[in-house]
Parts: sequence; structure tokens; C-alpha cells
Amino acid sequence: MRTAAWFLLAATAGWAQADCVVRGVVTDQSTGKPVTNVKLFLVRQSSREIPSLLQRSGEQGGFCFETVDPGDYLLETQRAAYLDGTYGGGVVLAVRAGSELEPLSVKLVRRAILSGTVVEGDGEPFARAEVHVYRRLRSREDSGQDEVESQETDDRGVFRFGDLPPGTYYLGVTAKARDFNMPLLDAGGKPRQEGYTESFYSAAARFEDAKPVVLQAGKDVTGLLLTLRKTQFRHIAGKVVGAPEGAYLRLQHPDGTTSSGIRADGSFYRGGLEPGQYTVELRAGNLLRGKKEVDLSSGDADGVTITADQTAAADFTLPVQFRAEKAGEPYRPSSNTFLVLLKGNEARLAQMSADGTFQFTNLTPDLYRLERVWVGGDFYVKRILLGGESTDGRTLDLRNGNPGGMQIVVARKSAALTGRLVGDTPVLSQAVTILLIDDLGRIGESTHADQNGQFRMEHVAPGKYRLFALEQFESSNWDSDLADALQAKSLAVELGDGEMKKVELAPITAQEAARAVK
Repeated sequence: MRTAAWFLLAATAGWAQADCVVRGVVTDQSTGKPVTNVKLFLVRQSSREIPSLLQRSGEQGGFCFETVDPGDYLLETQRAAYLDGTYGGGVVLAVRAGSELEPLSVKLVRRAILSGTVVEGDGEPFARAEVHVYRRLRSREDSGQDEVESQETDDRGVFRFGDLPPGTYYLGVTAKARDFNMPLLDAGGKPRQEGYTESFYSAAARFEDAKPVVLQAGKDVTGLLLTLRKTQFRHIAGKVVGAPEGAYLRLQHPDGTTSSGIRADGSFYRGGLEPGQYTVELRAGNLLRGKKEVDLSSGDADGVTITADQTAAADFTLPVQFRAEKAGEPYRPSSNTFLVLLKGNEARLAQMSADGTFQFTNLTPDLYRLERVWVGGDFYVKRILLGGESTDGRTLDLRNGNPGGMQIVVARKSAALTGRLVGDTPVLSQAVTILLIDDLGRIGESTHADQNGQFRMEHVAPGKYRLFALEQFESSNWDSDLADALQAKSLAVELGDGEMKKVELAPITAQEAARAVK
């Protein structure tokens, strides 16, 4: 760090005679060497119509904006062979009359290429396939995938991504969608449906089994081979006995939900289904009239018989009441409040009535999970009651219908946190994001350090957290594994109700975070 500090002071010394309102040095994030001829734009936040100020970095990577009107600015960068960037991922530079900012340390990330070819099972290139780039999302509570970019292969089956930041990625590939619902016959007169389903690098059928691709700054990853997975699609065929008027079938699979109509004679056919376990529900309007489990793992299911229940399992409504924990502190949910119930992969969103109350409608008796509660404003969810009994929301037993309503108790985010970055460098203004991570590995609050290395978080929910300061932070990189890997460089913080705490925190460099990802 002493070498880097000396270099920055040396690089900016050339501007000492000039009146530099905004100054600093541009370096390569990986090597620490200066980067010359970088376009630097000071973009006024108050209006994009005001022309941006432009400077270029000199031989030692130094830059100087001599005349800058007071105001709030973003510093954006452009340079061939590097990713376009915004200083600190969006740190606002506050320029005040008669003052200069501390020197900025601007770090550029060298561009890397991720490319390859999509082929069929026989090795022939496949044009117009859809290649998807995913990040793995993980917390101690949930896991999943997040698509960050996609593109279509060219006529040679080639794909090429050139604007991905360093990180760990997962690749998936699909063919163009086709309608497989039409029954087709093979040479023997039997139903046959063959097609492509999503596959992952390398040769994995599920995202969970996909091989990661590590993309490092300035190091191309080329020659990847993605093979489209051909599968024999399945079908379900049979008859509904005693189907009520307007009835239909809903087929639930771990990867999604589809439906099928019922013919006048009660027969039905639904093709184009991937192998796996299905729950087939017979429904009439909002009423569940029958259910059957069907296994398509090994082949088709013919002759399936579903008999309509004479007594319908009626859907029900679950009212949701909000109340503030403290008396005299009324809480009224706003239009940006939302709640999501999850049953399998089926999500239900609570509806807000004209009087401001919420309710889940058309629920069927089953086990659910409260996936998300967003109350907005300065409040947080302190506890959840179901039928008067406390629950963590992860499993809601609604198999007997409405248990007596749901009550969500909220409290004000009364705690606050202020702090400053510390380290062995005189550069106070670093591109650093501050993260407050809860006990499930999720981001509770976040903010940027300002140009003086100061940060502040107001309206924080009381509780136990770990505080991280990350340079060049990308939110899509964050998961519980990274939190665990960097825990030794974080700070444990416990905030009581109404408490304001001051802390000092050493930043985690981009290189340290990148090593932890590996």
C-alpha cells in the first residue's frame, strides 16, 4: 500500500501548480500500473442537458479538472480495452465553492471476452440458439439463479460476450421455442415428440449441476462448447370422470406450471412436457375439484383417470393485518407494500383493497412459504403471527384453510450507523460500497463512502449484522459463500433500538474479493 500511495502522490504532483478542483490518478485494477489517455467525464447530476466536462489522463495516469462549477457530479470513464465505468459504482462527488476534493483513485477493469460455440449432439453448429449468462444467487435461506445477459448465436453457432465484469458465471443454452403441444406420430403410429430443452455448461441438465466459468479481468475465456440437449418430451393423456362445466387441468412441475383443456367427452391430452414429476389439478373456476400425482420420468402417462370430487375443496381468502409494535405509532401500508406467498414455484401476490387492507385470495389448502414482505419507508417486519401464533414465515400450514388471518407487526428502523474508512494510504476518497449483512447472508442496507471516506446509514432495523466495505462492488457477485470467505475482513455490529454507533472499517480490495470468489 505504501508503494501505491507514493505512486498516487507522485502522479498528482504534476498538478500541484494548477488549481485542480477534481484530480487523481487512473490505474489498472489488476496491475496497479497507470493508464494513459483515458477519457474522464464529469457529469452534472442536476441536468444531463448541461455539457459534461472532459479530460484525459496523462503519462502517469494523472488527471485534473481545473474549473468545475459547484454541484454534484459523477465521474465516468472510457478507454479502449477496458470496461466503461463510473467511479465507485456511482459515488457522487460533491464540489463546493472554494474547495478541492481529495485526490481520487480511479481503477479501471480490463475487458475480457467470454465466447464459444453451440452445437447439436452430432457436433454440428447450431445457429440462432439462445445463450444465457447466469450468476448464482445464494443466501443461507435460499438459492437460485439470476440471468445477467443473453444473446443469439450467429450462423456459425458462435456467441461472444464482451461486457461482463470479472466474476463467476454459468452458461445455459436453449433452442428457439416451438409449439410441442400438437400430438405427432412416429412410423409405428405412436405419439412422439422430440425437441431441445435447456442445457448448461458443460453438458449439465440442471443449473445446480452446471460447471462455473471464472472470468478474470483481461483474460479471455474462449472456445467454450455448449451442446444442446435433445430430449424425448412426454405427454399425459386420459379422461376426467364427472368433470363440471368449465373445468380444466393445471399441471405443476418444479420448473413451472402449464394447463390443459378437457374435451366434451372428458378426454384430455397434454404434450410437450419435460420428464419429471407432475401434480395434475382438476379445477373449476377457483375451486379445486381433484388432484393426482403423475410421474413422467421414465415415459408417457396414458390412461390417467381423474374423478371429480363431489365436494369441492373451496378456495379461501387469507386477510392480512398490519400493526405497529408501539402504541400511538400508527402504521398504514402504502401502495408500494407487497407480500408474496410461495407454493412450490407458484407465487401469489397479496392484493390491496381500497381501504388499505391486504388479503391473499383464491388460496387452496396447502403448505406455503412467505417469500417476501416489503413494507417500505422507515419500517421493518419485526414478527409475523398466523392465527395468533408466532411464525418465521418459512412454512405456513394452510392445509385447513384460513387459520384466522395473518398479522404482520412492524417497527421503526430506529438505529443508525456512521463511520469512516481506515487504512495505510493517504488517499481518503476510495470507490467503496458499504454493506450491512444480516444473519441470513442477505444485504440489509447499503451505501457508498463519500469522497472523504465517510459513510452513514440511517433508519436501520435493530439487530446483529456484519459490516463489509468492498471496493468496486458488484451486487450480482454477492452471496453467502462470499460473505463467509470475507468474514475475517468484516466487522460484527449489533444495533439496539434507537442506538447510533460509530465505526471504523478497513476496505476490502477488489483483488481480495476476486480471490475469495475463486
